[in-house]
Amino acid sequence: RWVIMPKAKEKAEKPETIKNRIIKTELVDIDRLVPFQGKLKVMDDKNFNKLRKSIIDEGFSFTIHVWENADVLYIIDGHQRISVLTQMRKQGFDVPPISCSFVSARTYRDAKKLVLLAISQYGKIQKDGFLEFVDGEDFDFNDFDFPDMTFDIEALFEPPIQGDEPEPEEEHSDPIDDIPVDVP
Repeated sequence: RWVIMPKAKEKAEKPETIKNRIIKTELVDIDRLVPFQGKLKVMDDKNFNKLRKSIIDEGFSFTIHVWENADVLYIIDGHQRISVLTQMRKQGFDVPPISCSFVSARTYRDAKKLVLLAISQYGKIQKDGFLEFVDGEDFDFNDFDFPDMTFDIEALFEPPIQGDEPEPEEEHSDPIDDIPVDVP
C-alpha cells in the first residue's frame, strides 16, 4: 500500500535581483574612445549623412556605452555616432566631451555579447501604433531609418492621386420596393 505524504512546506524563494551593469556615467572626449565591433555593422553614405544631419539638428542626445579595460575605453554601443562625430571634428565642428555610460564586462567575450545585445532589436514597429504615435506631428521621415519596418511610411502619408477615389455607388432600390401594394 502506497501512502502519499504531504509536501514539506517550501521556503519562499527570494526573487532574483537584476544586475545593473552600468557603473557610472561621465563626460569623455571622443578621442579616448576605441571602436570594438570591427566590421560587425557598417553605415552607407546615405545613413551617415542622415545621422550627421540628426546630430546637427537635434544635438547629441543619447549616451555612448563603453567598457573600460586596462585604461582603454572600448565602445560597446555608439560606433556610428562616434564615427560621425569624429568626421565632423575633422571638418571643423567643435565636439565637446560627450556623455558615456560605463558598463561592466568580465572578459572580451562578455563585452562582445554586450555589443550583440546593444544591436539587437526585440520589438517590431506596427503600422497602427506608428500612425498613432506620429499623429498630428510634421516629421520629415527622410531623417529616420527604420530598416525592419514592414510597411511603406511614405505611402501612408501620400495624398490620393486625382481620379484614384472610388466612384460613389449609385443607390439602387430593392426590387421588392417597386411592387405596388393594394392597401384597403
